[in-house]
Amino acid sequence: MLFMTLAITIKGFKLSKKMYLHFIPFGLILLSNLPFYFLNGIEKLETIKIFMEKVPSFQSFDFYFSLSFFVYIGVYIYSSIKKLTHFKLQVTNNVLVNWYHIVLSIYSVFLVLHLMYFIIQPIGKYNFALVNQMSMLVMTFIIQAVAYKLIDKSTIFSSKTPDLSDLQKRKKDEILIANKFEIDKIYLDDTLNLQRFSESVALPSAYVSEIINQKFNYSFKKLLNQYRLNEAKKIMQNANGEKIKLIEIAFECGFNNKVSFYRTFKEFEGISPSEYLEKIKRN
Repeated sequence: MLFMTLAITIKGFKLSKKMYLHFIPFGLILLSNLPFYFLNGIEKLETIKIFMEKVPSFQSFDFYFSLSFFVYIGVYIYSSIKKLTHFKLQVTNNVLVNWYHIVLSIYSVFLVLHLMYFIIQPIGKYNFALVNQMSMLVMTFIIQAVAYKLIDKSTIFSSKTPDLSDLQKRKKDEILIANKFEIDKIYLDDTLNLQRFSESVALPSAYVSEIINQKFNYSFKKLLNQYRLNEAKKIMQNANGEKIKLIEIAFECGFNNKVSFYRTFKEFEGISPSEYLEKIKRN
């Protein structure tokens, strides 16, 4: 879980030698369960049945060993969710990160509920084997879901990990891009495209496109049209009943033809510019 988190939040992530220390607890648990793997089918089923129906005791070693297992998984889930949350604050539109954050968050809720049941189980001598079965099924789901995402190449390759090594610079660039729209109103230029915009902020076009997509959750063209549309709406709202020509508004806001103006209105507002204007007059 942790390595998956690091792999999708750190650009060019590679396992270091120190990271292999994480496999020590896994190896110890594997060794402790080794005798189980040498049992025959019937003995394995019987062992699992006993495990599922067993009521732990506060005086038994098994209780505290199982409790440590909850802590062990909990630490890794907490670390993973914390890392994903930090990433999401910088990048809002990474499909793989958002999906994984939801999966781990749901599992963490289930793990806490299972832990609460496990702690009170010896007190009331509860024996709900279904809870243990559900726990195993959920963990299996997590493993299979991650495995599916790893083999689903379309998802992996479409969710590029941005370089967050210099967050201060990235924040500065985000503000620079936003100010070009908000303050300089560069969108009013009807010849503007990604290349010209990138030149205006002195940043590579691929980098600008990445920031806009991952921070503002839009493509450059869609963000451009959004600002132009907002400008057109302001003009319409400030008309105060005066007769205005929609095509003139379109050109004034940076649209270079009537078709794109109408299409943008339909996309964002669900109605045509003329219908929007009538709506304002009625209000």
